[in-house]
Amino acid sequence: MMQFRQFYQEQAVDLPKVTSVRSQDAFTALPAGTIFISPVERQAQLAQRSRDVLAIYGY
Repeated sequence: MMQFRQFYQEQAVDLPKVTSVRSQDAFTALPAGTIFISPVERQAQLAQRSRDVLAIYGY
């Protein structure tokens, strides 16, 4: 679920645009310069996030 809120803007903010593509075309539909990470890098990010959240509570 996503919510888009607009607080005290002088001008209306456009909503994001959505484009439907087939799964085999997904990577070519992304903007040039999109950064990709490997599954190992993603796992490291998730592990770090988990440690950081636990540290908030003293674990």
